Amino acid sequence: MPQALLVMPQRPEPAQNGSQEAILTHAVAFGRYVKNLENQLRGWIGWATERKP
Repeated sequence: MPQALLVMPQRPEPAQNGSQEAILTHAVAFGRYVKNLENQLRGWIGWATERKP
């Protein structure tokens, strides 16, 4: 099992205030977090389907 699959991506903290800049910055960071989760899930699926009983 690849060790990278065991490292949980860190979820970004919510925006500190309601300014447009803070919200957009958080949206970008959260999008990156979700993309990392998708990549990790793809890796787990690949690892699980390549295993032979």
